[in-house]
Amino acid sequence: MEQFYINYANEKLHQQFNHHMFKAEQEEYVKEAVPWKEIKFKDNQGCIDLIEKPFGGIISLLEEEARVPKGSDAGFLLRLDNKFARNIWYEHHLKYPDQFVVKHFAGEVTYKITNFLEKNKDSILPDLLKTCKSSTHTIVQEFFEGETDSATTEEAPEEPKQDNARRGSTRPGFAPPRRNTEAPLPTNAQRQRASVMTKFKEELSKLVETLARAERHYVRCIKPNETKAHNVFDAPKVLSQLACNGVFETVTLRKAGFSNRMLFGVFLDRFFICMGQRSRDKHGIEDLLDSFLPNKTEWAIGNTKVFLRDTALTKLSEKQAEMCKHGVTALQCYIRSFNATAKLNHLRQMLEASIVIQRYSRKIRATKLYLDLKAAYEEKIRRITVVQAYGRRSLSMKVFNELVQHFNAVVTFQKMVKRYLAVTKLEVLADMRERYLAEQRRIAEEMARKLREEEERRIEMEKRRQEEERRRVEEERKREEEKRLREEE
Repeated sequence: MEQFYINYANEKLHQQFNHHMFKAEQEEYVKEAVPWKEIKFKDNQGCIDLIEKPFGGIISLLEEEARVPKGSDAGFLLRLDNKFARNIWYEHHLKYPDQFVVKHFAGEVTYKITNFLEKNKDSILPDLLKTCKSSTHTIVQEFFEGETDSATTEEAPEEPKQDNARRGSTRPGFAPPRRNTEAPLPTNAQRQRASVMTKFKEELSKLVETLARAERHYVRCIKPNETKAHNVFDAPKVLSQLACNGVFETVTLRKAGFSNRMLFGVFLDRFFICMGQRSRDKHGIEDLLDSFLPNKTEWAIGNTKVFLRDTALTKLSEKQAEMCKHGVTALQCYIRSFNATAKLNHLRQMLEASIVIQRYSRKIRATKLYLDLKAAYEEKIRRITVVQAYGRRSLSMKVFNELVQHFNAVVTFQKMVKRYLAVTKLEVLADMRERYLAEQRRIAEEMARKLREEEERRIEMEKRRQEEERRRVEEERKREEEKRLREEE
């Protein structure tokens, strides 16, 4: 029964893998009108229908047998044989009449019918159920909120006795066990209570829905040999696992498909530098790809998306980096030219200003000298000296003030340029830091997810090992019991 749960869950997860890897991806190519040759794969929908079909599946037949008074494992097996006699995913075991075979995607698995109905019951003692419902912890009350106390429920009226021969087994050597006809029939609450299989099916459906909303990454684990021996590689076994898990079809799909796909808007935002004067639409993108990627097998244009192989994306990224480099170089040349021209013009203005100042100063000095010499030299010698001193002082102060103003202007311009460069550099560093932190967070989340998956696989393997050990012990006990009976006979 437990192995049936595991294989049922594996079938559902494999179906989701098929839908994600084959159906969804190939449907996207068809939707985008991309030339595509359909890749065939092994669909396990038939096996899932065999197990969980609402009316006529293994789960529904198990529930029906559990609701029938005096239901038994033999009756359940008889239902399966009658229902799925012509089903390609089901096969009754000819050698062992108490077993049946389900053909899962990974291979045929044989199930023993013993205790199927008993293990499917989710019976809880009334006292324990009442105690849990009256718990002071809210989470415990919510967990047992849907359970019904069978002890306080009124028993259903007894149904008329049925002829056991109608449900008897037709398999030779395997008759249904006789039950006490005086035993009380199950109550309505016991019949309506959800079974283990029903709860497992609901939880599995929730898990599949959760995985469908998540970003999935699949890891296929391949057993190199059945004995778990060191340095032993069973090639046929490994090949069979790869074929059953759809690895060959996945590789074919990945080789034939396009691993990178972007909406037109995303593509234009990413490679806007390469677009140049081309139109920002589908035709412009196609013209760009024709120019940069002559090999048309590396890319395709859909209705709303651009499909690229890894080599094509690498070439486009390299071309974009090259064009960015040329653009930055041209911008640097322009800035250097602008700064040099501004500095040259400033020096020219300063030179012209100094020439004009010198010319006017000489004129003033000559005029004053001429006027002073015109008067009596001995009478005006003191005034001439004072005027000359004042003139020199005035000229020096004027020149000094102009130099100070020019110096302050140069310093202010340098501060503005340095501040602009510093702000630009800080913005670039901040952007790089955000990208680095985002990448670190992504890597940390990926590592945490992988660790969780490893831990889940380890727990799953441990459960399987314990189950195999329990089966081995049970089989040894049965063989010893049969041996003892033969010796007694």
